[in-house]
Amino acid sequence: ADVVVVDADTLIYQAAAVNEERTISVTHEPTGIVKSFNTRTEFKKAMKEKQKEITADYLICDVQTPKDLSCTLHSIDLSINKLESKFPFADFIYCAGDENNFRLDLPLPKRYKSGRDTMLRPKLLKAAHTYCDKKYKPKKANGHEADDLSAILAYEHNKNSKVVLCSSDKDSKQFVGLTLWNYTKPEEPPV
Repeated sequence: ADVVVVDADTLIYQAAAVNEERTISVTHEPTGIVKSFNTRTEFKKAMKEKQKEITADYLICDVQTPKDLSCTLHSIDLSINKLESKFPFADFIYCAGDENNFRLDLPLPKRYKSGRDTMLRPKLLKAAHTYCDKKYKPKKANGHEADDLSAILAYEHNKNSKVVLCSSDKDSKQFVGLTLWNYTKPEEPPV
């Protein structure tokens, strides 16, 4: 490959997510007793073993405990080093982050990706993006998403160069004429 275009949003997200511990805290409101569990499944199993019903009296709170920021930043560097060692003679273009995404303003029954509003995001995600912005200078999508921008740039460079689009986004499989490599499955070859 002469040029490798990387949709780095997933890479940054995974680095932040893998470097935090997620547990739950369950409060039995009538008694004030608080217990911690690794997962909701573990809590349900414990209640089943005690033959207790989970009622509205149990308040479940997600707890996120990030590791030191240096762990997340090290994970980003390791992932990027692996990418760059896979294609040692290529020029890399990283894409991460977006602003003014047109999809957010579409007149849909539900706002685009509104189901993600309640999802927990890694606590160190913003710091991870800031680090990546400073060190790797990714291109930021304006008007669309980073995966859109990575495809656009891959097609632009594909006219004069051999290009590999590195993305784990399932939508990338629709891009005809591009070599695609899912960097989250390094054992699989580019296709």
